[in-house]
Amino acid sequence: MSKGLIKASLIYDFMSAGTLILRKKYSQIIDELRKYYDAPQTCEWVEYLYNQIKPIAEEQHPELGT
Repeated sequence: MSKGLIKASLIYDFMSAGTLILRKKYSQIIDELRKYYDAPQTCEWVEYLYNQIKPIAEEQHPELGT
């Protein structure tokens, strides 16, 4: 996706539930790890995926309140 090789909708079809749940459940832990270890890159691709598929989830399933 970041290189334009895969559409966000395809990733949504395969990984949306896991990515949305992971980011929602562990966001505070990820933020603390980034601060504690001074490693802002921690889970950066999970966050990237989340930001790419969240709009698709909101459009297709507004009832979920992602």
